[in-house]
Amino acid sequence: MFSLRTLFVLSCLSPILLYGDPPSLEQIQKYIAGLESPDEEVRGENIRQLEQLGPEGRAATAALIKRLKDKGGFVVRRDRFYPEMGFVERDIRSAAISALKSIGLEAVPDLEAALADDDILFRLAVLQILQELGPKAATAANHVLPLLKSPDPVIRRVALEVIFSMDKNGKIAVPIIRQLIAAGDESGVAGLGRYPNHPDTLALLESALKSADPEVRGEAAHVLSTLPGPSRKIVEMLLPLINDQGPHTVAISNHSSSTRQVRDDVLDGLLEHQAPADKLLPEYWKMLDEGGYEWPADAALQDIPRLIPTPPGTSERIFKHYREAIAFRQQAQKKMRIGTSVLSSVR
Repeated sequence: MFSLRTLFVLSCLSPILLYGDPPSLEQIQKYIAGLESPDEEVRGENIRQLEQLGPEGRAATAALIKRLKDKGGFVVRRDRFYPEMGFVERDIRSAAISALKSIGLEAVPDLEAALADDDILFRLAVLQILQELGPKAATAANHVLPLLKSPDPVIRRVALEVIFSMDKNGKIAVPIIRQLIAAGDESGVAGLGRYPNHPDTLALLESALKSADPEVRGEAAHVLSTLPGPSRKIVEMLLPLINDQGPHTVAISNHSSSTRQVRDDVLDGLLEHQAPADKLLPEYWKMLDEGGYEWPADAALQDIPRLIPTPPGTSERIFKHYREAIAFRQQAQKKMRIGTSVLSSVR
C-alpha cells in the first residue's frame, strides 16, 4: 500500500511518469482531432488529456486556442485516486485555458496572434493566460501594447495588468503609466507599487496626489503607504493631504469593496514612514471626536500607539474616550433592553 505522502507525490508527477512513454505525435493528433467532435464530452476529455501533457502538447496549441470560444461543458472525476468522491462539471473554455497554461512558453507565439481577434471574451481569455505566464510571456508585450488603446475599458485594464505581470523592473510599464497620466488617464497608478525602485515612481505618484479625482489621490496615497521606508520624502508628499476627506473605493476581494476617505490612506502612509507624532495626533483627535464610537474612532485608537514618539498626555486622552465609550455602550444596552421588553408585550 502507498502512503498518503507517496500518493500525493505521484499525483504531482507528469503523466509521462505515471503512464509510461510520452505520447507519440500520432496520439497527439488524435487528441487534436477529438477537439472538433460534436460531442462536448469528447471535446472535454481530449482537452483534459492534452492538459496533462504540459509542453509535450505544444502541437495542439492552435486547436486549443479555438476552444476558447467553446461554450460547452463536460464531466470529470473529482479525484482519479478516489472514485467515490464522484464527479464535477467543467466548462470547455476554462479547461482549454488550463491546457494552454500547462503548455507554457511554447504557446506564446500562437497566443500573440490570437490577440488580433475582435471577440472581447476571447481576447480576455488569451490575456488571462498571458498574465498567468508572467515574465515567461514577455515576448508578447508588443502584441499587448496596442490593446491599451482599445475602446473597451475592460480590455484596456486587463491589458495593463498583463504588461505589469510581464515586466519585472518597470522598463516597459512605467513609461506607459507616464503616458497615461499625461493623457489624463490615471488607471495605471496602482501598478506603480510594483516598481518601488524605479527612478520615476515617486515623481509620478506625487503628480497623482494632485489629481482632481479623489479616487486617484486615494490610490496614490495607498501605493505610497506600501513602499519601503521610512522615507522623509514620502512624508513631505503626504502631509498636505492629511485632511483630505474625498471618497475613494478600495477593493476588499474580487467581489466586494468599501469606501474610505483619502486621509485614511494618507494616515496609513504617514504612520508607515514615521511622520512626526505632533503632525499626526491632531488629526487623530479629530477622528475620535467626529467618529463617535464607529470605525474612524476605532482606527484612531489602534494607530495612536504607533506614533513616534508618543506625546505626553496621550494615554489620559485615550482613557477619557474609553470611559465615554463604555458609558455609550451601557446606554445603548439599556435602550435595547427597554425595546425588547416593549416588543415582547406587543403581540
